Amino acid sequence: MRRRLWLQALIPAFIVIAGATRAAAAEPDRSGPSVCSPPCPEGQTCVGRACVVAGARPTTLSPPPAATPPSAPGYAPPPGYAPPPAYAPPPGYPPYYSPPRYYPPPRPLRPPRLKRRFLALPYLGMHSYQDTNKGVYYDPGLRVGSLLGGRINDRISLNGELNYDRANGDGVLDGLREDSFTFALSPLWQLPIGTVEIVFGPKAGIYMIQTERRTTPTGLMEESSEWGVILGVNAGLFMPVSAAASIGILLGYELRTPNSVCRGQQGSAICSSGNGWGLARLLGLTAAVLF
Repeated sequence: MRRRLWLQALIPAFIVIAGATRAAAAEPDRSGPSVCSPPCPEGQTCVGRACVVAGARPTTLSPPPAATPPSAPGYAPPPGYAPPPAYAPPPGYPPYYSPPRYYPPPRPLRPPRLKRRFLALPYLGMHSYQDTNKGVYYDPGLRVGSLLGGRINDRISLNGELNYDRANGDGVLDGLREDSFTFALSPLWQLPIGTVEIVFGPKAGIYMIQTERRTTPTGLMEESSEWGVILGVNAGLFMPVSAAASIGILLGYELRTPNSVCRGQQGSAICSSGNGWGLARLLGLTAAVLF
């Protein structure tokens, strides 16, 4: 009897304890930190990761928000600002870095004119008498010759000149053959001006003339020889065509003063000083190559 009374007295106590335990389990912990995301609006309190009205109990707990992956280290752009695009190369350039091309080392600059120590200046053209004595009896004739020498430097050279002139008599001097040889000292100065080169210099030497003429009435051969001194000048304009050669024109002017003249027929000759023709003036115009 006593045991039943004791059990009847304990049953209500168990019911009260179970109810209190269930209430305590349903009551969220208000002492924990707020972890609601986004934050609760005004008038609500974050309780157990859920927003509830102050003084009210939430019927259900909202699930915790999904964990966001950690952001990459570095500067985070502000909200609403798109990150800038990657650097784009200028138009026409490859999207990647290309190594520089290989260029061979530059060659040393060559001088526009390679001048040797030895100078040669051959020429070919014509000559004509400019004085009033011989000029009226001679037409322009052949001239061929050359200057040979050595360069002291790139602008000055000492040369010897040898040329041959073949006279061309007009109709008055039928049957005439006259050959002239000149030997002279002819230094030259060479002055480059832009792409061309000017040459000039004096000359002085001797000349010799051998003349043969068959007279028409008698048919006898008249012979004469003459030698004398010349003074003159050479001038020309040349353009390089290679590193060691130039082509151009050479102008020569000469004054011939006779010293001795010998005339005769068929082996007999009479010599005298001077010449009946007097002072002769010759102008030569030739094409030349300068080495």
